Amino acid sequence: MIRDKTRAVESFFDFVGRQPQEVTPDDVDAWLDTMRRGLATATIYARASMLSSFYRWLMSDAALRHVIVHNPVTLARPEAPKAYKGAQALSDDELARLLNQVKSEADAGKLTAKRDYALLLFFILTGHRRQEVIRLRWGDLKRNGTLTVTFLVKGGDYKSEEVSLLCWDALIDYLVSAGRLASEGRIASLSPNEPLWTGHDRGGQATGALSSHSFSKNLKRYARDAGIESIHVHQLRHTVARMVGDDTGDISAVQRVLGHKNQKTTRIYLERVTVKKDNHS
Repeated sequence: MIRDKTRAVESFFDFVGRQPQEVTPDDVDAWLDTMRRGLATATIYARASMLSSFYRWLMSDAALRHVIVHNPVTLARPEAPKAYKGAQALSDDELARLLNQVKSEADAGKLTAKRDYALLLFFILTGHRRQEVIRLRWGDLKRNGTLTVTFLVKGGDYKSEEVSLLCWDALIDYLVSAGRLASEGRIASLSPNEPLWTGHDRGGQATGALSSHSFSKNLKRYARDAGIESIHVHQLRHTVARMVGDDTGDISAVQRVLGHKNQKTTRIYLERVTVKKDNHS
């Protein structure tokens, strides 16, 4: 996160060529305009937010607040992305086909499929965001009768929660098959800081932490093979929202599962991903 913020701030000041106190809202607008030719609105807004965060930090410093008196990003009012535009949840049938496709390849002994099946279960059975699942480490898991996983969630907070043992079983199957864990998980051969998910070369050797982009590419291929035209990783979270909403009819239950601090965000999710059902005809 620090790396991304640093790049965004450096990119802006390289572009504008001014000292922080000299920057105007027009400078910010010009910078944003250069990105509108090739980047998504959400990406542009994220970079603007990072720059805005930098200015808030400057203004919080007692020695600088008399020099930096305005946040030019706030005054420029960058366009916010429309919430979950084009969001779509998988139907029960689509989800079943996707899971069956990945599991069939995992059962055939394909190592990357075993990893991706475990990953897919973590997404579907926890409802967490892409990076919150991808960056899990061995030390984030505690298995003692139940499985407790500690996630680093949006906003930088840590959240521990009980997770289905289906996730544990699939994860151990992958780790043992990859030679990364001995004796079916009873003897840990992984350090606490070891990433759960890694890339693998043709010989099956781990090649470093798996990127979310790599999993996204694999997911799209599994979906095509399962007869699903298009998919994105965040769609799995939409699907969880849809399933919990259908099952409970309780927006508070959906909010708890998704970890939203504001119920308004949950309401937007449900409005976008649910289909009004005819229960009365």
